[in-house]
Amino acid sequence: MSFLTKPQITDNIVGPALHKVADFNGDITSYSFQHFAEFHKKVFLSALKLFTNAHEHPTSNKYYDILLNDSLIDEWSTMADCIQYIYDRHNSKDTANRDRL
Repeated sequence: MSFLTKPQITDNIVGPALHKVADFNGDITSYSFQHFAEFHKKVFLSALKLFTNAHEHPTSNKYYDILLNDSLIDEWSTMADCIQYIYDRHNSKDTANRDRL
């Protein structure tokens, strides 16, 4: 089973998801959720899921997946916490079961 690295998560999932709700310069890992309104949280989480699921898996019959819900952002102080959460909890799943989710 192949898993995503922290740089892949940062550059291909969290960074693009953050761009959906905020402009930023520099290292995103210290970017805080302090000024996220509820709408921004929903857009960000939706984008995280989209970019995680869309990230190409090296095995053609698998995809990446992560459990995300609305309360998670309140548990994260910075993007580094989000990146670590995804790194620790993402899974590789069979595409045959994708439609059952």
